[in-house]
Amino acid sequence: MNGWRTPRHDPWLTRRLPSQVANRLISMVTGTRLHDYGCTMRAMRVSIARELRLYGEQHRFIPALAAEVGARVVELPVRHRPRTAGRSKYGLSRTLRVLLDLLTVKFLSGYATRPIHLFGLVGLLCALAGLALEGVLGFQRIFLGEPLANRPIVLLGILMVVVGVQQTRQKDPAQ
Repeated sequence: MNGWRTPRHDPWLTRRLPSQVANRLISMVTGTRLHDYGCTMRAMRVSIARELRLYGEQHRFIPALAAEVGARVVELPVRHRPRTAGRSKYGLSRTLRVLLDLLTVKFLSGYATRPIHLFGLVGLLCALAGLALEGVLGFQRIFLGEPLANRPIVLLGILMVVVGVQQTRQKDPAQ
C-alpha cells in the first residue's frame, strides 16, 4: 500500500507540477501506475520487504520494486500536511539523481536476469549500422568510382560489424 497525498498544499509550479511529471514518467517506465511516488507512507508484508534490494536513493521506487517481486500495489489517499519546519532538499541536482536511479531500476527489473535482450539488441543495431555504412561505401566504390584508400570510415564500418556480431553471439548467462 502506498500513500497518495491529496489534496496537496504545495506550490503548483515549483512542487506539484514537477511531482506530476516525475510520477507519470516513473509510472510509464516501471509499468506501476501511481499518482504519488513521493509520499513516504507505505505498508507492505515483511516477506515483500525482505525481497527488496535498494541501491542509492531508490526509496522512491519501492512500490515499483515491490510490484516487480509480486506485490499488489494500491494507493490510499492520505491527508497532506504542509511542511512546518526545515527546508526541502529537492532541487535540480536531485532531479538528475532521480533520473539515473530510474534508469537503474529499469535496467535491473528489465534486464538483470536476461542481459542478452539489451546487449543483443545493441549489437544487432551496431552490426546493421556497420553493414549499411559498408553498403554505401561499396556503392560509391563500384558505381561512382570513388577510392576508399585513406578513408577511416571504412574501418569504422568494419569495426561496427565485427563488434555487433560479437555482441549478438554472446551466450545468455540464464541459459
